Amino acid sequence: MTAPIVVEAVQSELSEPRQRFVQGASPAGLHRMACTEWGDSANPRVLLCVHGLTRSGRDFDRLAQAFSHDYRVVCPDVVGRGLSDWLADPGYYGVAQYVADMVTLVARLNVETVDWFGTSMGGLIGMALGGLPNTPVRKMLLNDVGPHIEPVALQRVGEYLGKAPRFASLDEGVRHAAALAASFGPLTDDEWTSINTLLLHEHVMARGASATTRTSRSPSRRRRTSRPRPQRRSCGIPSLPSRRRCWSCAGKPRTCCRVKRSRRWSTRARP
Repeated sequence: MTAPIVVEAVQSELSEPRQRFVQGASPAGLHRMACTEWGDSANPRVLLCVHGLTRSGRDFDRLAQAFSHDYRVVCPDVVGRGLSDWLADPGYYGVAQYVADMVTLVARLNVETVDWFGTSMGGLIGMALGGLPNTPVRKMLLNDVGPHIEPVALQRVGEYLGKAPRFASLDEGVRHAAALAASFGPLTDDEWTSINTLLLHEHVMARGASATTRTSRSPSRRRRTSRPRPQRRSCGIPSLPSRRRCWSCAGKPRTCCRVKRSRRWSTRARP
């Protein structure tokens, strides 16, 4: 009579998320990258789910729970988002840094290969990593992205990036984030709250003023420095080993990825 109860308890444990952190490095110093992990930590089959530009790893909660019985599902918060640290120098935000962090993450997971599910920016990171020699990526599924990015899509992203909206309450902030991510599908209010709360933080105003809620992404470069920057191609993405152009620029130099880097991360000031 006890066996079914034990099995049920194990299955319940596998479907619950675990929070962990992995230490990465940029030329400006060390940082921690947060990850939400589901499933059996000893399972050699790993599914890495990487989110879009302004999102977090908790976007994959429902998917990760569904796959947790077959995979060890790992959903990182790319540096500068969610619970991850901000880079000491915002000039290093880019695909090359994200690829380096993912290589560190795979090494810490102690597996030889991973399957990759990337949404938007997460797909670009996956393509960059998957195109390198001796890549750990075994299979890849891309969502909302491809080797060519349409200018209309970049224009839409530019409409809300670089802004620091304030909200009178958490609920107002959640509804704002839900409107921007309406293409995710028909989620319930609880589901929107679950995946969007991590994108917001409470900002305490001066004495006598009310607290407000703001978006929680890393800020952009706020001042010029004399530090050397990584060499960048026409698309603004740091050059990668063994690649003459990034995937988006293949065959179309100087025509793609024209969103200014200095505006990508200016969403709030460092506390």
